[in-house]
Amino acid sequence: MNFEFMKGLRGLGDLYDNCSNAEKLVRTMPAQSIFTSRNCAELLAKFLYLAACNQRMEQMTFADILSDLSFRDFIKNRDVINAFHYIRRQGNQAAHEENQKETVENAIDVLQDLHYLTGEAARMLGLIKKYPPFEKNIKKYPNAIYRNDDEMNEEALAMFCSYAEAFNAARERENYEELSDYELFDYALHGNADFHEYFECMTPMRESFVADIQSYLLGILELEDDIDQNVRAAKFKIELLIEGDKLYSTAEREQLIDAVEHQLPSAAAFIIDILGSGKLRRFYSFEDDENDDSASSPDSLNMVRKDRAWDGAGLLDKMEFMKRRANFIYKFSAYYPDCDEMKYHKIENGRDVDIWNMASQDIVNKHFDRYKWGHALHLWLNIDPEEYPTQIQLLHDIVRKHIPETELDFCEETWDDGDPQCLCMNVEWDVTDFKPVQTFLDEINQVIMPIANEIDPYTSGLWVDTDGFFVAKWIWTDNGFKIVGTEY
Repeated sequence: MNFEFMKGLRGLGDLYDNCSNAEKLVRTMPAQSIFTSRNCAELLAKFLYLAACNQRMEQMTFADILSDLSFRDFIKNRDVINAFHYIRRQGNQAAHEENQKETVENAIDVLQDLHYLTGEAARMLGLIKKYPPFEKNIKKYPNAIYRNDDEMNEEALAMFCSYAEAFNAARERENYEELSDYELFDYALHGNADFHEYFECMTPMRESFVADIQSYLLGILELEDDIDQNVRAAKFKIELLIEGDKLYSTAEREQLIDAVEHQLPSAAAFIIDILGSGKLRRFYSFEDDENDDSASSPDSLNMVRKDRAWDGAGLLDKMEFMKRRANFIYKFSAYYPDCDEMKYHKIENGRDVDIWNMASQDIVNKHFDRYKWGHALHLWLNIDPEEYPTQIQLLHDIVRKHIPETELDFCEETWDDGDPQCLCMNVEWDVTDFKPVQTFLDEINQVIMPIANEIDPYTSGLWVDTDGFFVAKWIWTDNGFKIVGTEY
């Protein structure tokens, strides 16, 4: 069964029986399974609240805990918070579900998120390093019996006391992978963007997921140019390929809208390619505020987020949420001029892809048709100028020989200001061929490798092609500075 990894875990293991019961009820009593999963999630949230705040919950509800700032700061993982909310809402609706087939499917989805929550909580609290993947093929348990637990506060306290005997929750949390929650500050900085996203679906998608994509595409198509003179008006280019032979684009707007509304829901496979540029700050979602009627406002656009702040990443949040439930490829690349930041992401086969694991030095032997923008490139050596003045002079001459002339002033000013070790400072170097960059690095390497043990090299910056899903960077290796990159 899916929750066997919980057996015997200090504190958290007390949830095993209830989680196992939710799994046994999935196919015989799916509504009760959903409600049992909801109870498990609420009990888990109360347990984590005690770990986060070290104080009793008094009369706090499930929703109160999920909105508590101390709790959210302890979790520091948007996916975990979203999964809690999803299970809470589905549990609240379970008593009114009439469609048995859909309810079974929903019950499995809820159980999968419960499995994710318990696994991440166990990792977060230092109880395990990893947990097994969720198995959707759940057999029937005809003798399963629904049990309702009402004493959650007492159970959560008992779980926490058991856990606290050997673990420090705050210390263990510091060792867990941290993901910062989005704030309105990010919303302001990332509202202005140049971005490219690509979504390829190889199998039919569930109706609710397609509806979210429809809402997103139609919202983009309806977004009008902003009259604010201080920012760029938003512009979009959308291409929709349905089942490999029907291509629609913004060049024929009405046909594209019709395809999104009427053909997308029944498509067995489709590809969406979106290029966007400009002010995107009107992209809101009030989806998680059940009492807010402003979601119907014509100035709002459902970006399928659980909060009100759009971080400039299109459908990325939704894809992160769906990656464990559907088979698709998703790619995203963006530049945010207001904060001078880049973002790039890929999801495939239900997992986030580490793009830099794909990077190699093979790009040096390729010629590209499109320029790769070299942005904020920084190359620094911790070398003593008084001990190695000859090497410093040689390095400066190499920089003058290769770095674009328009960027040399930045380097010269840095040296004049007393930082001769900083060879490049915030340089922009656009290329279609990386051989000149590697030649520059090879000449640098010839000077520094004999004294490699005396330097502390540092590099930063990227070469990017947002439209082409390309990233590259220079790095330090045992053999000196090298260029690595990939088209993802």
